[in-house]
Amino acid sequence: MSFSSFVFVTIGIALVEALDPITYIVLFKVLATKNPIKNFIYFIIPYSGLMFLFGMVILIFGNALAQYLNQPTTDFQKWIIAGIGIVILLYGFFQYFKSSVKKKKEKVQKMKLQGSGSFITGVVLFFINLPMSVAFFGLILLILKEKLPFSEGMFIIFLFTILFTAPYVLTAIFYKKYEAKIKKLLDKIFKFLGNKFVFGTILALIGLYLIFG
Repeated sequence: MSFSSFVFVTIGIALVEALDPITYIVLFKVLATKNPIKNFIYFIIPYSGLMFLFGMVILIFGNALAQYLNQPTTDFQKWIIAGIGIVILLYGFFQYFKSSVKKKKEKVQKMKLQGSGSFITGVVLFFINLPMSVAFFGLILLILKEKLPFSEGMFIIFLFTILFTAPYVLTAIFYKKYEAKIKKLLDKIFKFLGNKFVFGTILALIGLYLIFG
C-alpha cells in the first residue's frame, strides 16, 4: 500500500472513530459548564494525547517484539494480524445479538466535569472507549504489515490523532451558535452507526480484511 493510500485510509478511520456518541454526551456536558473552553481543553488534551501515545507504544513494541522473537517480520505479523482479525470478526458478529449498553452511560453520568475533573474524565473515557477502537488497532496493524518506516508510521498515528480530535474541536467552536443543528445532525449519524447491524458489519469487514487482506 502506498503512503498516499495510507493517508486516505487514516482519514476514513479517524472520522469513524470520532463518531462515538458517549464522547459527544460528555463533550456537550463539558460545554455546558461555567468555563466551557477551559474545561474542554482539560478534557481533550488527555483524551487525544493518550490515543497518540497508545498508538506509538503498539507501533514500537510491535516491531520490537517481532525482532526479539527473531522471526521473519512478515510471518510473525501475518499470524498476529490474522488472530486479531478473527477476534474483531467475532466481536462484529457479537454486535448482532448485543443489547444497548447502559453501564457505560451510567459511568458517564457520574463523571465530574469541572477543572481537574475534566482532565480525569478525559483519561477515564479513553480507557472506557479503548476496547471499541478496533479500527485504530487495524490501522496500526496495517502499518506493521506494510513495514512503513518508523517516521512514516509515527506521522500516520499523529495524523490520525489530529483528524480524530478535529470533529470535537469543531463541535466546541460552533456549539453555542449552532447547538440545535449540531445535535440534530449528530443524532442522525449516531442513529445510523449506532445500529448494531451496521456497526457489527463494519467490524466484520475490518476483521475479514485483516485476515485475508
